[in-house]
Amino acid sequence: MVAFDMLIGNEALRARLQSDLSEGRLSHAYLIEGPEGSGRRTLATALAAALACEERGASNSLPCGRCNACRKVLENKSPDLIRIRRDGKKASIGVDEVRFLRGDVCVRPNDLETKI
Repeated sequence: MVAFDMLIGNEALRARLQSDLSEGRLSHAYLIEGPEGSGRRTLATALAAALACEERGASNSLPCGRCNACRKVLENKSPDLIRIRRDGKKASIGVDEVRFLRGDVCVRPNDLETKI
């Protein structure tokens, strides 16, 4: 199984993310941008599942897609996965979304190790 096997193309990005995950060198935040249909949501979901994966220390291929944490993130059923996006055609994320994020981050996670 290849790391981030749900992502098609951009082998350099896949290798870099896998390396950073295995070495614990991820940044605290990422801005993912691109045109519609470019895989932004797929990348964000795969990265979130890899961070939540219960096999993170044991597997070379993340996310495993089989553990409870991976399944919840991949099916968008985890209460600890916070998704924000800009509203409609606005150029940036709104103040209300940032306020919600700041407030929700302080609440302890329900079933994952951390909030994502």
